[in-house]
Amino acid sequence: MKKTLLILSAIVLFFAGCKKDTLFEEGDVLYRITVTTNNITNINSTMAQCGGVVSMTSVDYLTVTARGVCWNTKPNPTINDNKTSDGSGTGNFTSNLINLTKNTTYYVRAYATNEKGTSYGEVKSFTTLEKPVNQTISVNGVS
Repeated sequence: MKKTLLILSAIVLFFAGCKKDTLFEEGDVLYRITVTTNNITNINSTMAQCGGVVSMTSVDYLTVTARGVCWNTKPNPTINDNKTSDGSGTGNFTSNLINLTKNTTYYVRAYATNEKGTSYGEVKSFTTLEKPVNQTISVNGVS
């Protein structure tokens, strides 16, 4: 019985770590904002791409006013560190992390801000390359 309970607890903790939910209360209404950090792609020596997904339930009049990705060389980055600004509202977005240092490990996570505060997705990490790579990245449809 203890072994089954331990295994079930581990499974719940694993899946709970895949995306982050923040609960807010407004009067008698409880709502949830969910922020998911996408995988980091197109990594080279000075830049990378990431992004996320923002969703919100229950309260229509509380809108996401800012969203993007924040990063640092230390775990658990916040919007007080380096960040992108990728619009507002819910949905998918892509972020370009630029001016990175070669051969450096970065920690990144998506964020979404509304009038109640800022919610974050899970932290992911990557290491920039030692040498530049010839790569074309599209920014707003322009390569």
